[in-house]
Amino acid sequence: LSSTLYAAVVFIPALPTLILSGIKELWLRWHRPPVAPERQAAPEHD
Repeated sequence: LSSTLYAAVVFIPALPTLILSGIKELWLRWHRPPVAPERQAAPEHD
């Protein structure tokens, strides 16, 4: 029970961060920003 309680104490405070990061990832995936140079591996061809 103590290990489960420890896992809960460690995991529960991290939930908001995980949820926010997940929402941010989904937002960036659905609404792609016009400029994302770090995510573009291939050069753009005009």
